[in-house]
Amino acid sequence: MANLSTTAIRTLHRQVGILENLFQFRSFGSAVQSFDATQDQTIDWGSVPSGVSLVQALILNGASQQVWIESLDPSTTSVQLPADTLAQDTAYRLVLRWWAPSTTNLKPPTALGYISSVVMDVQTSANAADPGVSLAHVVKQREFLQEGNDQATTPVGWEFAAGVEGGLNVTGGSLAYPGGVESLQGSDGEYDIGEKVYGDQASLNIAYPNADYTLNITIDGQNQSLGPLNLTGDGYPAAPHITDAVEFQASDHSQNFTVTWDAFSGADPDDRLIIELWNRTTGDDLIFEFLDVSATSYEITGGFLTEGNQYELTILFVNTTDSLETPETVVGYISRTALEISTITSDTTLLFYKSSQNEQTGESTFAEVGYQPLSIVSGLSNTVTDAALITPFGYIPLNPAGNFFIFVWPLDTKAALDGEFPVGEYRFDLTENGAPVSYGPYDLPGDAYPEVPLFQNFGELEVFDATQDKLISWGAAPEDVT
Repeated sequence: MANLSTTAIRTLHRQVGILENLFQFRSFGSAVQSFDATQDQTIDWGSVPSGVSLVQALILNGASQQVWIESLDPSTTSVQLPADTLAQDTAYRLVLRWWAPSTTNLKPPTALGYISSVVMDVQTSANAADPGVSLAHVVKQREFLQEGNDQATTPVGWEFAAGVEGGLNVTGGSLAYPGGVESLQGSDGEYDIGEKVYGDQASLNIAYPNADYTLNITIDGQNQSLGPLNLTGDGYPAAPHITDAVEFQASDHSQNFTVTWDAFSGADPDDRLIIELWNRTTGDDLIFEFLDVSATSYEITGGFLTEGNQYELTILFVNTTDSLETPETVVGYISRTALEISTITSDTTLLFYKSSQNEQTGESTFAEVGYQPLSIVSGLSNTVTDAALITPFGYIPLNPAGNFFIFVWPLDTKAALDGEFPVGEYRFDLTENGAPVSYGPYDLPGDAYPEVPLFQNFGELEVFDATQDKLISWGAAPEDVT
């Protein structure tokens, strides 16, 4: 059978659209969802199943007449309803329709297959844009970076986070805890205390001890207290383990792929399991979903990851220590495992390391003699004519040597190195095959220097006969050394 053209398929779908009011739909429970029709609204439905040829979003009025429709490609997961499309203070029905043809023909245009629709009732209201706080969180998090299919065992970072999300009538607030009071920063209903990242658990606990926390939120100019919220027990779940990480990284991302992980051991019904997918190249959040705590897999739709991007897939286990019925509240301890995925086909190699240099002074003693950053960019089959390292502080050009670029800068102290090259995001900007290209951002975590290697036969090596073979020996490499 020949495939129908996109135009022919959409023509058929528009014609069938007049039948929508003949179906009896079941809405999402009895709750009516409200929004302000004078503002743009995003309709988001997540990933699309395989085999779908078209996605339609439409709105019917109380007489089941179609007042708005958008026909979209199957890779689309959201659409914007423009402001003032609908009347204010009016009830509507929102319909999402997925088309999956199984048999098609061109002459005449013919399609046989299946449709899945889902409906929810909505209400436009001038007051709906300001619902107050919809989500609050106070969490401690440890992060793991998984490489290969083995479970990550060493945290690469520790973090504290607190904040709220809500309507435009939320205009700020503060966090009160034993260490003092911190203002929440942000705008448009989203406020938090900012990034609080630490190199180890002890530093995190000193800054934000296990205790009761209270969020004081300004809503419609008045203070509303959320709490006290109990954050105690150091109950970090086991690190999520992505069992098919290598297979997903190497997969043909044009095809559906089911990511799997080990079960959330010991989870209670109040605990949370979250999956995130972030496009690091564009900064877009593609997936953020709360899953059932018993879930151990999630299907990523083919075409969701596209060529030329860096992505980060994350599984989060949340051990909830406290909650509120209203608003939705996440309080507790998170173990987060991230997996980096690249769809970039370039074979340019990129490198940035912070280096500690030491001199061995005895059988088991050494002295620090300096520190330096080392950055290298090397083109393989392609041609690189310019390269720069972008640090949290700015732009550093790398020195060219043909298709090879390097930057080194000897420094006397660790403090000097950390001051110039802190924890944070790094990027490489290149001219590759005549075109500008940017790779990253990449995360540089806190101190993760391997333990200093020592020559085990130090005494024998101080003076030896160069006419004879000489064995140079050292201890076994620490875990994670590449």
